[in-house]
Amino acid sequence: MPNGYSNDLRKRVLSYYDDNHKQEETCELFGISRASLNVWLKLRRDTGSADLKPRPKVRRSRKIEGKALVAYIEHHPDAYLREIAEVFKVCVSTVWLACEREQITRKKR
Repeated sequence: MPNGYSNDLRKRVLSYYDDNHKQEETCELFGISRASLNVWLKLRRDTGSADLKPRPKVRRSRKIEGKALVAYIEHHPDAYLREIAEVFKVCVSTVWLACEREQITRKKR
């Protein structure tokens, strides 16, 4: 998801527009689309401010816990990735990425 325009730019654009300039002129001067200006005007009308909404800090949960994977591989050192994937009910690439994250090498010597 791309970042939105800065709050500083939004305030300057709306201030310029409030000084009785047309939408076309405002958009051309600041290099924004009319849709953006209309969204900001509606947001300001509805909430009183056109500031960016703060983004939630979401951390994706892991499908495979690192400790569980390490424990399973210690008990089953000869297991193939597809077998491990069946046990954890994930795809093979997920197991491979989890092994890489935990720095587990699967090379048999």
